[in-house]
Amino acid sequence: MKERPIIMNAESVRAIQTGTKTQTRRVMRIQPPGENWQLATLLFTTGSNKNVDKHQWVKMDGDSIIDEDERLFRCSYGYVGDQLWLREPWRLVGCGEGVPSTIEYRDGTRLEEPHSSDYYDWGEGGYPTRWRSPRFMPYWASRITLEITDIRVARLQDISEEDAIAEGADISMSVTGLIFGTHRGEYSRLWDLSNEKRGHGWDTNPWVWIINFQPIS
Repeated sequence: MKERPIIMNAESVRAIQTGTKTQTRRVMRIQPPGENWQLATLLFTTGSNKNVDKHQWVKMDGDSIIDEDERLFRCSYGYVGDQLWLREPWRLVGCGEGVPSTIEYRDGTRLEEPHSSDYYDWGEGGYPTRWRSPRFMPYWASRITLEITDIRVARLQDISEEDAIAEGADISMSVTGLIFGTHRGEYSRLWDLSNEKRGHGWDTNPWVWIINFQPIS
């Protein structure tokens, strides 16, 4: 079992805490070289005799491979049974120099953390109040750990209504969701908020890792 970080925004964290989000989609770093390709899983044995899954894009004609991508890759988020520690927006509040302070998260929860003096950042009035990007959250500041229960691959737009619900999409609070009348429609809006500027908008329909998880802390 290995632990790896994963970034979530404040809305996703709230959905995880209420139990409405049990799934996340992440763009695959290596996309297929064209249409009609599928993912092949190859098994390698390391020097320690531990089996490791690697993947490769292949084009099939019936049961025969007619073309293959030379690149081999693994899911960077791990395997079933591995754990993900959550990175989310955070800040330090009300500390004095060299004194253990308190971490605050976007939902208002505060936790005392003795390591936080290592990340001291004076703000206005002597209090470190600047919100920090999840990218810079250290392991000791993470409050939620997830266990991977399933990993699969699909095109983004193949998401079902059931999976959109598992992604935490809530149509009751969204104008977009109410217009489309589906959780899937609301999920497409949420996806674009985080991914469109990165060139992976809903309309591009990228291949994604689909990671199911359950909180363990």
